Amino acid sequence: MIIHPIPFLFVSVFYNSIILSFKRTFKQFTEFLKKYLENFGKIILTKLSLISERKE
Repeated sequence: MIIHPIPFLFVSVFYNSIILSFKRTFKQFTEFLKKYLENFGKIILTKLSLISERKE
């Protein structure tokens, strides 16, 4: 089986651009998710503490 260099080159360039852009967006997404989860966790903790204070 002969592998033609042009499609291989095209695929590698395409793959590199897609993967690199995906990694960049994934990093941004994980940072955003971390911040969101931290804020969400704080909100839940404050709500839970308020609920537990009401019960006492």
